Amino acid sequence: MVIKPSDIKHFKAENKALKKELNRKDISYLLSEAQASGARQAKACEIIGINAKTVQRWCHENNTRDKRLDPSHSPSNKLTDLERQRIINTVNEDYYAH
Repeated sequence: MVIKPSDIKHFKAENKALKKELNRKDISYLLSEAQASGARQAKACEIIGINAKTVQRWCHENNTRDKRLDPSHSPSNKLTDLERQRIINTVNEDYYAH
């Protein structure tokens, strides 16, 4: 598949749908084809709607999963269930209604 300049408008309009349908392997293949035909990686990534840095991270070996860290603990100032319920009850009082 060769991406032509006339296709850019079409791809930009449907890039969200395209990203949902394509997986990492498909996107990498499309980008490598675009680069082989002379396109710059950054411009091809812009057309598809993905960050060029993301693609560069995909190219590294041992990068088989998302390496973002999930929070391992809740914040120390997190409201207790009782505090949260009190706030909800307070803001739902008739006095605060418009």
